Amino acid sequence: MSPHLIEFIRGKQHQPLVILLGGVHGNEPAGLHAIRQVLGQLSAENCQGSILGLRGNIAAININERFIVSDLNRLWDEETLTKVTTTPFEELTDDEQSLIGLKDVIQEYVGTINPSAIYFLDLHTTSSDGGIFSILTNDQRSIEMGQELGIPCVFDLLKNVENSVLHYIQKQDWGTPTTVLACECGHHKDPFSVYRAFAICMRFLVLSGVVDQEVARNDYDHILNVYAEKLPKRTNVKYRYGIDDARFFMMKPGYSHYSQVRQGETVARYDGKHIIAPMDGMLLMPLYQKQGSDGFFIVSEC
Repeated sequence: MSPHLIEFIRGKQHQPLVILLGGVHGNEPAGLHAIRQVLGQLSAENCQGSILGLRGNIAAININERFIVSDLNRLWDEETLTKVTTTPFEELTDDEQSLIGLKDVIQEYVGTINPSAIYFLDLHTTSSDGGIFSILTNDQRSIEMGQELGIPCVFDLLKNVENSVLHYIQKQDWGTPTTVLACECGHHKDPFSVYRAFAICMRFLVLSGVVDQEVARNDYDHILNVYAEKLPKRTNVKYRYGIDDARFFMMKPGYSHYSQVRQGETVARYDGKHIIAPMDGMLLMPLYQKQGSDGFFIVSEC
């Protein structure tokens, strides 16, 4: 059995397949806990399709770090995928081993089920407080499902990062309609992030048609609703500040998701230099950890 497999609920051939992924970053355990709880509550008898629960970066999960050598959520480019499939497994880094393991298990189960549609949800948490949101592609069904989840939607973020697992799943020809989303569920260490992730998973399963609303018993909807109530409903990413080495990046204390910033405001230091906001807007995902390549994003309401 693949170490990436949390659990699999097998539906009938040619029914939809929902893939729930947690732990692409090893210091984000909320999604993993939520997926286990969701799959523990469901069975093949009350599903109209299959549900595949997966864990991402095995080695990083084991030591509660974002990654070991390379960010697993930035490795899904053709060059790296070719390398990992042509290099002896024992010569790969831990992150590359998870890349090929995760790719193989997804392909195996898609091939086994031959689904009528694929719905892919990637669960994350962040190092900053104050926000939950869905990250959408430009596909119409992704946009619709993101909006129907009932949490804030962020547009154009995937245009500002490269080689994520969402990019890979969206680009592959699976021979069936494929809808992908990612959701940020709160702070890494907030225990309520697990409940929000659980509620998001259940809503996603209902929207996919794999689970009926009556079956998707969800005691945590109110937690999700209250948290999302005062947040901007739709935002566009206008700017990304990328970094090469997070050890030399220090975000100014006190920012959270959707904190207002003004053009010219000093928001961080990187490699000994002041970093200023190039425009008015709201911060998204200000980085308060020593791993990662995204210092912060600036978004505006749309």
